Amino acid sequence: MGQTVVIAFCNQKGGVGKSTIAVTLASYLHYTMKKNVAVIDCDKGQHSLNRLRDREKQAVEKIDEYKLQMMEQWERIQKKAYPIIESKQQKVRKDVDTLPASGTVYDIVIVDLPGSVSTTGVLSTIVNVDYVLVPIVADRFDMQSTLGFTTAVMDYKAGRENIPLKKFVFFWNKMDCKESADNVVAYNKIIEKPESLSSTKLNMRTNSI
Repeated sequence: MGQTVVIAFCNQKGGVGKSTIAVTLASYLHYTMKKNVAVIDCDKGQHSLNRLRDREKQAVEKIDEYKLQMMEQWERIQKKAYPIIESKQQKVRKDVDTLPASGTVYDIVIVDLPGSVSTTGVLSTIVNVDYVLVPIVADRFDMQSTLGFTTAVMDYKAGRENIPLKKFVFFWNKMDCKESADNVVAYNKIIEKPESLSSTKLNMRTNSI
């Protein structure tokens, strides 16, 4: 039996598409790759993933075409929708650990976190997942905020043993055509090895952009 992989989506900046990409990845892994997936929605104040699921249910109840599509999907893949669990960032690890009580062994748990690393419980949750996926935008202000958030995590992790966090994964989600190509190249160099970031190195490197 494999160990459950926990993936968190997080970014210091809002509006970068993390919730949209989180649910897209969850759907792909669950329905196409046939993995058992659970989603934990910790985006307090918004809980956009849970609201999206509620809207989907209401649409299926009201529109016959959607009912037919849902039945066709069930006949094709024989798989129920993945659960979306509304939680708080302080309880993520506990919620992950109690998931087996439902009787399903989950291959992957995807966590949608609030943006700010200063929000209570976010930092401790990030360092206790396996991977952090960070959608980024090619904008100077947004990138400085994102990299500042990353270095805060790396500084916290430095010198601490038995931290489960294996890797930060950055990926471009929006490209601003006004942002210079040179800046994008410089950003790419910085995010190639996020584990090497520290506050001092970040200040030295961003000052040159």
